[in-house]
Amino acid sequence: MASLQLAFSDCYKQISRYLGLGSSPTGDDLTLVKDLFHKAYARVLYPVNTKGKKHTWSFLKPVAILTTQSGVSDYLLPTDFGTLKTPFTYPSDYEGDRLVEKTVAHILSLRTGNQSNEDPTCFAIQAIQDSSVGQRYKVMFWPVPASEITLNYQYLSDPPKLVNDADYPVGGVLIRSALEQMCLAMAELQENEISGPQSVEASRLLFEAIAADVDKAPDSLGYCGDGSEDYQYPSTRRLNLNTVIS
Repeated sequence: MASLQLAFSDCYKQISRYLGLGSSPTGDDLTLVKDLFHKAYARVLYPVNTKGKKHTWSFLKPVAILTTQSGVSDYLLPTDFGTLKTPFTYPSDYEGDRLVEKTVAHILSLRTGNQSNEDPTCFAIQAIQDSSVGQRYKVMFWPVPASEITLNYQYLSDPPKLVNDADYPVGGVLIRSALEQMCLAMAELQENEISGPQSVEASRLLFEAIAADVDKAPDSLGYCGDGSEDYQYPSTRRLNLNTVIS
């Protein structure tokens, strides 16, 4: 069954045709249209609404689970992990303390003392360098988990650049029209060095998509925090970039 979504190649070829470069750009032309696509993609992924406030798409707020293992203290987070939206939480029937976020330095300090395996009471998020994908994150627990426990959390996704022609942008049909038109807007800006009717239409479609997204049912893990649109779980994170995964 044919998909209603546009693949990476569908998008950059539209830019190429608009610029008069044909449907099969190569060399510098291919580099140019791919770069223009990613500029359009970024504008759609990180927009502002009609009130000038940043809008976070529902599809960029995935709910996830992490299952601990006995004796394992550190766990890689998804490659698209950007930052926590709601904290790691135990199952509803868990009777112990809730997990509290601390700094990486605090967790490392705790690890120099008590080495017993118990249910974790705190965690830290550490930025690391991965030789294959660049920066990503891991979570560090303390104490070291003593058993297998499923933890819930929600995060804000930071989608990677598209690479292969068959790659699909995130967001699906919800943002298809806006993304398609934003590609033309970026091509228009490249050609004329000024925004014009393509940009106006891209803004209209983007605002329509935002309105449709806002109408979606709110997602929640039951965390009683600030209910504002762009609220993020307060983090004490400190970036530590000295860890490399080969």
